[in-house]
Amino acid sequence: MQNILYVSHTAQAAGAEHSLMLLLERLDRDRFRPIVALPGAGPLTETLDELRVPYCPVPMGRLKRTVNPLTLLGYYRMWRRAIAEIAGLIAELDVHLVHANSTTAHLFASPAARRRNVPAVWHVRDMSSPGGRLDTMMARDAAAIIAISRAVQGHMLHRPLADPKTTVIHNGVDVARFTPGGTAVRDELGLDRSTPVAGIVGQVVPWKGHDRFLEAAARTARRLPEARFLVVGDNRFGDFPRILDQLKDRARDLGIGDRVLFLGWRDDTAAVMNALDVLVVASEDEPFGRVVVEAMACAVPAVSFRCGGPVEIIEHDQTGLLVTPYDTDEMADGLVRLLSDRAGAAAMGAAARDVACERFSADAYARNVQAVYARLRPEED
Repeated sequence: MQNILYVSHTAQAAGAEHSLMLLLERLDRDRFRPIVALPGAGPLTETLDELRVPYCPVPMGRLKRTVNPLTLLGYYRMWRRAIAEIAGLIAELDVHLVHANSTTAHLFASPAARRRNVPAVWHVRDMSSPGGRLDTMMARDAAAIIAISRAVQGHMLHRPLADPKTTVIHNGVDVARFTPGGTAVRDELGLDRSTPVAGIVGQVVPWKGHDRFLEAAARTARRLPEARFLVVGDNRFGDFPRILDQLKDRARDLGIGDRVLFLGWRDDTAAVMNALDVLVVASEDEPFGRVVVEAMACAVPAVSFRCGGPVEIIEHDQTGLLVTPYDTDEMADGLVRLLSDRAGAAAMGAAARDVACERFSADAYARNVQAVYARLRPEED
């Protein structure tokens, strides 16, 4: 049995962490024993307790770009301490493999793994990169790299160094939990089943394009006055403390303040998806689009800009619609089409459910990740 140390730079539960929990749920415990290093208690540790996965606190903090020398010095000291503690865990727990669940986590994990001479897996989940020498170090120190989409792989720096190590593994979804049906959220909101509803689901941060969603919603509402629009999520990490207030002001300025419902963060994501007729992805360049697969599994089609990860998920005009990037008029056309033609949208949603089950199941996701582990440390070792 191989001991695997998973490193998460946060104890909060956003998309990357949900994917990690999904992997741990399905990890073959006859072959792999998981341990998680993370900064401290939080929603993630509650789930780990439920999964009976041990975890260890390590002083990792979120890193933000800065030129302030005192802040940089503080980051450096934290980084060095975290590396030392992770290296200590590798030795103490007889770790055979380290899996960093994000780029930030890999900044801490890869030097520790190198120090103890164990292979490190870098799970790349976003388009951003620290750049420079740090990026070179991360690509060099990774024994294997998992990119969540071809779009993410295409944005990686030092590709001649990274590409031979990189496997694209799309995120998976529990298609037994995300299933069609249920009116709990509509009932809660007082929305009749006949009311056309579109929504955007996820962290509320600028690059997710909530302002563009509201613009498309306003254009849609002029043609479908009965339509309602949901904004589900919040600024999970507190980097943009006024963003929700700004979006509410923007909705009022666009004349749809009474048609947009801000629901905040919800843990009942499957129920939320079943309240929608259409999911909207308005991101600048979505790395993957886990919410797209979650909606598809609930037989809900998506409208997304034709860029980033959703292009690898949505089959245009079959399981959803892809529109010209950042064209909110074309996005509104797509919304009007699907919200007006309920039968057509339902057929598209049924096809989407089939694709989600065939291509994006949690079991397939776990098998693909474990295949990477097997290549790094064959069973006979």
